Amino acid sequence: MNFKKKILLLCFIVYLLAIIPVFIITVNLSYQKNLQMAVDSALTEEQNIYKTSVIYMLSKSSAARSSFSKVQDNSTSQNIFDIKDYVAPLVDMYQNDMTFLEFFSSDEKPVTAEKFNKAALPLRVEVKEAQINGKVYILRTINEKHYVFIARLIDIEGQKLVQSFIKDITHVDDQRQTLIGFFALAAATGMLIVAAVAFLLTKVLLRRVDILSEAANKISSGCFDHRVKISGRDEISFLAGRFNTMAVEVEKRIIELKDENNKKQRFIDSLTHEVRTPLTAIIGYSELLITTKQSEESYYKSLGFINSEGKRLLKLTNNLMDFILLKQSGLKLTSCNVAELIKEVLSIVSVKTKEKDIQLKNITDMKYDNELLNLDRDLMKLAILNIIDNAINACTAGCNVEICFYKTESRSVILIRDNGKGISQDDLEKITEPFYRVDKSRSRKYGGMGLGLSLCDEIINSHNGELIIESKLNQGTTVLMEFHSS
Repeated sequence: MNFKKKILLLCFIVYLLAIIPVFIITVNLSYQKNLQMAVDSALTEEQNIYKTSVIYMLSKSSAARSSFSKVQDNSTSQNIFDIKDYVAPLVDMYQNDMTFLEFFSSDEKPVTAEKFNKAALPLRVEVKEAQINGKVYILRTINEKHYVFIARLIDIEGQKLVQSFIKDITHVDDQRQTLIGFFALAAATGMLIVAAVAFLLTKVLLRRVDILSEAANKISSGCFDHRVKISGRDEISFLAGRFNTMAVEVEKRIIELKDENNKKQRFIDSLTHEVRTPLTAIIGYSELLITTKQSEESYYKSLGFINSEGKRLLKLTNNLMDFILLKQSGLKLTSCNVAELIKEVLSIVSVKTKEKDIQLKNITDMKYDNELLNLDRDLMKLAILNIIDNAINACTAGCNVEICFYKTESRSVILIRDNGKGISQDDLEKITEPFYRVDKSRSRKYGGMGLGLSLCDEIINSHNGELIIESKLNQGTTVLMEFHSS
């Protein structure tokens, strides 16, 4: 069952749970009220009949006394009046389809013909109770009809009768059935309205959920740049915001993974190329010497190529070993005087700068002459040497290479700057990747394999520092080795 059907079902259940108790309570209260009103009406009607009956019988008794008093004494006149002889007109007067009037003697025998169905009710207990209590009423259901039986004792000059008034109040049950039918129709109509409203609300509310679902499907199918556009301040809008945040993180991670995979692939391709090239040269020249008789000059030239390519292969192996060992082994940190380290490196490269007519300047302020940093001295010397060597190789005669050390509030910085040919922005993004070379022909000319800056970046990172390279084509390059000040 999908979410829409669940919401519709839930609305129906809530509606029924709310309407059924109201329905039951309303019908029962209405029925009880109508029943009481019908009983009260019957009691009032019976009271009026009782008064009429008493007045009528008293008047008949008085008339009988007057007629016989002229010829007989009072004791004789009492014997000639019997109230049983005067009830028949009363029965005929009040008898109709809804009401029945009957009279019973003190021995519970009917005085007049019984109008009510005697076979349906052979025992009239209310007649006996009325002789004891004066007046009683009983509700009965006979042949699916509802009646109120009211019995009252009448005493006229010592003669006693029981008046039984019976009223059909089945209309109360009919009213209840009518009310039930009305409520059933109202409930059905209400359910249709609830279904329509719930359907529309579900469609409106879940439209944004459908948008989220569609966005999730697109992202799962590879559209990582897809975003959800849902405005508002409700829970769905909040969820949409979180969804977009998650999508941004997923896209960022995917890009990082792709970039990482590209780097690994470029590393493998470069390594394969760097290994295959000298091996191909070595194998080619060696086969030439084995299969073909060469002149002495060609012979030594071939040996020279084999020797140089072998050395290049050895250098590649050593650089790779340095790179791998640096990742695996820890640092040997000591308090290192940075100014002295810079001077030592400059003395090493000074010969090369003189040969290329390049100005090499140490512009470190003297106040840092005794500044100490906690460094692995050998690795840091290697990193500075590599970066200065790259700067020298990027310069032509007359250019300058400057180096200095300074401190800020939070960092210690070694700066190396040249005004050589510079690096393009595209190359800057990949400059620290292993085997990446900006100018492959120039790098090969100077024996570079594209591992120098990768090694420097790894050394700086292992010191919790950061290697920053800024450059513009034909304007020069600035390299910053930044370390957090302790």
